[in-house]
Amino acid sequence: MIEGLRERELLPGSGAEQFQQAARLFADAANKMEAVLPFVPEEELSQRQFAYLTQLQADDGQTYASISESKSLKDVYRSFANVTRQMSDVAGSLAGQENAFRAISPQLIAYFRLADSVVALQERR
Repeated sequence: MIEGLRERELLPGSGAEQFQQAARLFADAANKMEAVLPFVPEEELSQRQFAYLTQLQADDGQTYASISESKSLKDVYRSFANVTRQMSDVAGSLAGQENAFRAISPQLIAYFRLADSVVALQERR
């Protein structure tokens, strides 16, 4: 995806339609995440998960700030759904702006790092 963004930066035009589509897709993903939250148990993070979360925070506090206070996987998923909704807002607000691809690239990199970490955290039960 990041490589695609870099290629898109070199093309003429603002990419407004791509940003609007991305905004819809992020919003749809956030809606789906929120829909499954009632089915996620309210279990506290295991020692292993907590240690992993603590290490993530130490390595890059800014990227992982949204999940750093989580006490359970449900908290992590809820926070990630919120971040996904925020990405929808960001993508929508950048539609049609100059250098929008350049502006969103760092946020997307951080978002996908966070997404990878959410999956890895769940696997560390």
